[in-house]
Amino acid sequence: MPALTSNRSAPIKRYSWRWDKSDLNTYYEQTYYELMSIGIPEYCKCKNDCRLAKHRYAINKYYSDIVCVLQKATSLSIKRVPCRSLKPYWNEHLDKLKEDSVFWQHLWVNAGRPSSGTVLQIRLSCKARYKLAIRIAYTQFEDKMNDELYSLY
Repeated sequence: MPALTSNRSAPIKRYSWRWDKSDLNTYYEQTYYELMSIGIPEYCKCKNDCRLAKHRYAINKYYSDIVCVLQKATSLSIKRVPCRSLKPYWNEHLDKLKEDSVFWQHLWVNAGRPSSGTVLQIRLSCKARYKLAIRIAYTQFEDKMNDELYSLY
């Protein structure tokens, strides 16, 4: 009996550039070196109203080369994350709470997962603060969006 195959394809995974989490100096340096490799075509030094097809082609190619260089520099130096991992309500305070929660979780695991004691109490406290802060941030974001929609209605 032949195996059944599915006509469904896997969903396309989309990514977002995280400029705020990347080293922009590396991007600037990469862009500089890549742009230096592109020569300005002689045709680009023509008069403003030039209508020659080969000049327009040269200018379009020059433009495409610049775009390619910027895309290459971006892909080499800027971090990417899956789009679904980004939360519109996320902020630096939540980042700090998450770091604290992860730190105490690792410390608790390394301590042998004690069922009582100071490390457990701190871990649970950090986890509770983190989860509460997420709920508050999400609720505030939703309320803000609802208020904006209501004002437009």
